[in-house]
Amino acid sequence: MLAQMDSLRGMGIVVAILSDQTNWLEEIDRSTGLFSHFDRVFNSYRMKKSKRDASVFDYVCALLDVDPQKALFVDDNINHIARARGRGLCTIHFVSVEDYKNQLKNYFPGMTSAETLPGQ
Repeated sequence: MLAQMDSLRGMGIVVAILSDQTNWLEEIDRSTGLFSHFDRVFNSYRMKKSKRDASVFDYVCALLDVDPQKALFVDDNINHIARARGRGLCTIHFVSVEDYKNQLKNYFPGMTSAETLPGQ
């Protein structure tokens, strides 16, 4: 999936993480360089606002200077998906890697199958 993030960034698309993790996310970055695959990382631990608060989607879109209707939010929690959708974001409810890859192609038809289906 990180290769997909790199491909999207290569297409000029802003890619960000919105996470409800603690400083654990930063520990992962220190050991793996995870954040280098993203333009921005928003961590509720630092923001003091989580995905349970629908206004977080407005806040992140404003900071990214992105119209919510042009933002795509991916999450495995259907409640987070509903809140994001309620704020006007496009969404993908992550239920499996294959489903995610298929849905991602709907939003980014310019990606080659090698970019949308790494390792296949």
